[in-house]
Amino acid sequence: MGNIEVQQPQPFDLVGDRIQVAGLSLTFEATVQWELNEGHDTLSGFFTGGGAISVLQFQTSITGVAGTAMKQPLMLLTLFSESPADGSRQDETTVPIIYGPLLIDGFEGHRPYIVQAGDTLSSIAAAQYGDAS
Repeated sequence: MGNIEVQQPQPFDLVGDRIQVAGLSLTFEATVQWELNEGHDTLSGFFTGGGAISVLQFQTSITGVAGTAMKQPLMLLTLFSESPADGSRQDETTVPIIYGPLLIDGFEGHRPYIVQAGDTLSSIAAAQYGDAS
C-alpha cells in the first residue's frame, strides 16, 4: 500500500452529485488533499483526521460539482498529501470516475432504500423509478 489508498470510488465508477470517498492514508498531521478535475474546471479541498503522523481510515463526501463549469463526464479524482518541508505533492493517487449527471438527465446517484416486508424488485422499481420493469 502507498501512503494513500482509495477504496471508494473504484476506477470508472458512476457517481452523482455527492461523491463518496473512502480509504486509508498515512500522512503528516492526517491531512489529505483532494482535487477533482475534468480539463475545464477544478474543484479542490482537504479533510483531516487526527494529529501528528497517523494512519487514518477516512470517509468523506465531495459536493459542489454542479456549481462548477465542468462539462466532461470523465473526471480525475486525485488525493495527495503536501510535504511539510516545501509544500510539494506527495503520495499522489488518481482515480478516474464518471459523473452521471452529465451523461443521464435526472441522474441521482446512490439512493438508499430500506426493504420492507412484502417488497418485490418490481414494486421497488415502480416506487423509485416509476417503472416496474
